[in-house]
Amino acid sequence: MITTERLNIFLYDRLTDYLRIKVNCYEWERPLNDTKEAVVINTPYLTSNYLPQRGYSNINIYVPFRLVRQGGKVIPMQDTARLGEIANSVMRVLENHCSFEGFVYEVEAQAQGLLHDIKQSYLSIRINWNIQKEF
Repeated sequence: MITTERLNIFLYDRLTDYLRIKVNCYEWERPLNDTKEAVVINTPYLTSNYLPQRGYSNINIYVPFRLVRQGGKVIPMQDTARLGEIANSVMRVLENHCSFEGFVYEVEAQAQGLLHDIKQSYLSIRINWNIQKEF
């Protein structure tokens, strides 16, 4: 049986080993008041029956706003280009290093939002797992 922590470690190891861009990676949560780019992995649900197991993980990407000059003022705006760059890199790692016979994932959904209080945007990727054998 695979645990949520083991699945988190699997994802964390894959992202830190294969992500081709510089970004901080964390399990479960990032440091309080962190304002830097970050990827946070959590697996809140995984069935406890031995095999097959089903569950989901979230990969949350955080990117600080960029400063844009507009009409003589400097305005913080979301950096959609950087958010997309990190998301594309994360998806490539998933596609190339996180699926093998008996261990399959599916991207269920993506959600994007703004965190105005800390001047950041985020993208959350929900992954469904279908685990037919241990890894």
